[in-house]
Amino acid sequence: MWALAIGILCSLAGVKLPPVATKSLNLLGKATPGVSLFCLGLIMSSVQLKLSSEVWANLTLKLEAATSILASTVLSLVTFSFAIYFIDNGLAAA
Repeated sequence: MWALAIGILCSLAGVKLPPVATKSLNLLGKATPGVSLFCLGLIMSSVQLKLSSEVWANLTLKLEAATSILASTVLSLVTFSFAIYFIDNGLAAA
């Protein structure tokens, strides 16, 4: 957390790192996603997969929530368009 905060502050202050440090950190940054995925795979391989009723209930609730968000977003396109149209015509007529 502190490294991120210090990095943001240094960037905002315009502090430039020496080229050797820049190259080293750039190389480390390029390796990070692959190493993270490898470690995640190792951790996940040590856990036994259990598809209990709790897992299925959680999955169902998340799918219902995602469907609700999608439906409300699509409907908001229609309702907001009508609302803007009626407000615009109402304000123009007044």
